[in-house]
Amino acid sequence: MQYRLFPRRISSCFQYVTQSGALLLLFLVCSAAFTQSLDPYSLVDPRIGIAHDGQTYPVVGMPFGMTGWTPETQATEDKCLSPYYYKDSKLTGFRGSHWLSGSCTEDYGSVTLMPVTGELKVTPAARASQFSHSSEVMSPAYYSVFLRDYQTKVELTGTLHAGMLRLTYPATGARHLVVQPNVRVGQGFVEVRPEQHEIVGYNPVVRIYQGAGESAGFNGYFAVRFRENIADFGTWCGDRIVQNLRSTKNPSQTGAFITFANAASSQVIVKVGTSFTSIEEAEKNLDAEESGWDFEQVHHAAETAWRHLLERIEIEGGTTEQQTIFYTALFHSSLAPRIVSDADGTYNGFAQEGRLHHTADGSAHYDDFSLGYIPRTSSTAHHSRARS
Repeated sequence: MQYRLFPRRISSCFQYVTQSGALLLLFLVCSAAFTQSLDPYSLVDPRIGIAHDGQTYPVVGMPFGMTGWTPETQATEDKCLSPYYYKDSKLTGFRGSHWLSGSCTEDYGSVTLMPVTGELKVTPAARASQFSHSSEVMSPAYYSVFLRDYQTKVELTGTLHAGMLRLTYPATGARHLVVQPNVRVGQGFVEVRPEQHEIVGYNPVVRIYQGAGESAGFNGYFAVRFRENIADFGTWCGDRIVQNLRSTKNPSQTGAFITFANAASSQVIVKVGTSFTSIEEAEKNLDAEESGWDFEQVHHAAETAWRHLLERIEIEGGTTEQQTIFYTALFHSSLAPRIVSDADGTYNGFAQEGRLHHTADGSAHYDDFSLGYIPRTSSTAHHSRARS
């Protein structure tokens, strides 16, 4: 099997490839001609590696995006546990994740959303739903599944800093949305803002090696938005649900919930902005990238971005299985390093500096290189923020 790089895109492709050193090998064989004979996007199979020996996950969003969106079967940020394993039979939610695909690190600064019908259930064990792999649709820009316990279809897509869920609930009965910052005991914050149709919060990031468990100096912030009127809201701590309580900081597992009004549509769009700098920046990121409520538009933009990246490298020969392996590997290697600066250029100072910076030239800052400092290029600034 040979690799060919589309010659008119060599410079722009090199920008992507230099962002992921593992891809430099793809430049060994180049050609001056280009003939489109494959559909690289359709050859990506996110199911490859979603086991304990692969540690990948079926994430959707944008190439090198700040946050990826994934179904969750493991309701933890513990070290060496991917958010999703194919062998698992229940889903506990849908996570805005920063998991390093294929790694044995840990997720960080994540938030999970879960639609629930009928009786309100909040903890991961209680709210978990059976599902079938036959109902799953997986691609780099779109994921969907049917939750058997709640007779609800969930669809995911995303942008660089935000995610969008389309929830199709049953036409009748109580319809809830549970939100959980995946915090450690005694950490984190969540607040319901019913007048703004919003739930916000943060999940502190901790060190995983040197000084394990200590603060890494930054948080994962989120802002969840919806349009529908609500009949009830509140927070929860463990299995204790407190109605009409707007915010909580508790010493155990915690989160928030809303119950949609009976007159609300059975199909609900939920948007989630994320940031590593503040709740306000998470809201700004959401405004900048998902100002509307058009799920298909966001899905199309994400798919276009992935097609643009994947089609920069053409392969010749090999079996369909080998072609699938190649483009799936290219997909996974294009998830990191991830953008850590906000849409307006705001980012945290390096190595727990304790202050924010702002770029004026539209450049982006990246993290999760598993290295130290990467020098600034002509068009993009790169930083790695240590979590060791």
